[in-house]
Amino acid sequence: MTKILDALIDARLNQKPVPLYGDTKKPTTLEEGYALQEQLHAALKDKDFGEIGGHKIGCTTPVMQEYLGIPHPCAGGIFSSRMYEKSVELTLGDFIKVGIECEIGVVLGDDLDSTNQYTRDNVSPHVASCCASIEIVDDRYVDYEALGTPATVADDFFNAAVVVGEPIHDWQAIDLGAIKGAVSVNGVNVGEGTGDMILGHPFEALAWLANMKAQNQAPLREGQFVTLGSVVKTVWIDQPDTLVEIEFEKLGGCQVRFNP
Repeated sequence: MTKILDALIDARLNQKPVPLYGDTKKPTTLEEGYALQEQLHAALKDKDFGEIGGHKIGCTTPVMQEYLGIPHPCAGGIFSSRMYEKSVELTLGDFIKVGIECEIGVVLGDDLDSTNQYTRDNVSPHVASCCASIEIVDDRYVDYEALGTPATVADDFFNAAVVVGEPIHDWQAIDLGAIKGAVSVNGVNVGEGTGDMILGHPFEALAWLANMKAQNQAPLREGQFVTLGSVVKTVWIDQPDTLVEIEFEKLGGCQVRFNP
């Protein structure tokens, strides 16, 4: 699968959309997709992307599952060099087709034991802080539907970057399933949703990721950031001088501006 790996790298470095490939030249199972994802991370590490500092979980809400036609979550890595704090200005031309998602993020307070079976309840003590987060996604494909889910999983399931809000360390008093998040573009509200849209509760998504990573002998570690899924449908940005802001009740917000 050398050709598709090269195409995924080219899309990140040169904003060249990934073309379509036949089944013999692309991953056709999730196992193959995640294996190719590891190869992509290793290749981009040597091209100034650096280490993986966190994880994203996609397709955790009915809205996103229906939108993408995928009935289960998917996971991707987030490069530390593409993790921004609170507010950032980016260049629109550095992306192929950029979108933003309104998410709840967490930072892990300790390592997760690879022998445990995690649930919403027993994964929560491992959360050191919660925050509002923007996932910046990039549709880097000629046709992602035709390319298939395993190939988009290989490419970190659309992830391009994240903006991480102020950490809330005393999150235990917050009903994360009930809080509302909203996204605005240039001051106009374009979508909102609640935390329970993320698999019924955001920590259901975290438990899913913890179990999946443990099964793959890559358990989650202390200090890693995880963004748990969007409560709104992806908002695509096609004009420069666009300010995107998100805000969650009791968690605060963060923002990104796309410049020419």
